[in-house]
Parts: sequence; structure tokens; C-alpha cells
Amino acid sequence: MREYIVAPAQPLPLDEVLPFLEGLQEGIQSRYSVQQRAYPFPVRRTQLLVYELFQAVRLKRGQLKTVLLHTDPLGTPFPKIRDELMRAMEGAKEVVILAGAREGLPVGLMRACDFVVDLMPKVTFATEHVIPVTLSALVNAWREG
Repeated sequence: MREYIVAPAQPLPLDEVLPFLEGLQEGIQSRYSVQQRAYPFPVRRTQLLVYELFQAVRLKRGQLKTVLLHTDPLGTPFPKIRDELMRAMEGAKEVVILAGAREGLPVGLMRACDFVVDLMPKVTFATEHVIPVTLSALVNAWREG
């Protein structure tokens, strides 16, 4: 994972968001330290960025060979879209996973995504599980493909 973008859709009080960002930074540092000790190859630290949500999507949407993927219970079930998603990812330089928290993503942003996917119909993931579950699904689909 090259970068982790925190992108609120509306202003947040600093006393609410600062502990969250500090926890993310601590987790990034912890995983980086473990990876340095565990792997025989060079590793890199995940960059933590803060953007306003609509600007982040606009920025990523405008980049060549970028696939925007949003996970949502209203999306197309993963098995139905898996092959098309894998083809799109083959030529991609970057895959951006959008994970809504609290209220989810605004519907307008869903339309900006290349794929809106329901990873497991009838199962709703906690926000902190969305990224690892999505990465696992993508890696498993890639290995099977």
C-alpha cells in the first residue's frame, strides 16, 4: 500500500480527527518496523495524506490508468464483476479503494467510481476491515485468474 488517504466529506473538529490520525501514524510506523525486520527485501513506509473527499476523488479520477473502486452493499456482487475488474486492473498504474465510514460515500462520488462492488452480499464490514478485506479479495482473484 503506497498511501493511505483520510478524506472527510465535511469539516471535522480537530479533537476528533487528531487522535485518529495519530493512531494511523502509529500503526503505519509499527507495521513498517515489523516489515523491516521480517522481510529480506527493501520495504517502504505507507504515506498518510489528508484531503477533502471530493478533491481527493477529483485528483485520482484525473490520473491516467487509475482504477477507482468503491465497496458498498449497493454495488455489484464481486463474483459478477470480478473478471471485468481484473482486466481493468491489469493495465492500471494505481488502484484506489474508497471506503466510506459512518454514512458511507455520497452517491455522487459512487458515480465517479469505475467499480462499485459488494464484496460479500448480506455482510457489512466494519470500516477498519474494508481495506484488508478488499485487498484480500483482489489478491485472491488475481491469483485465481
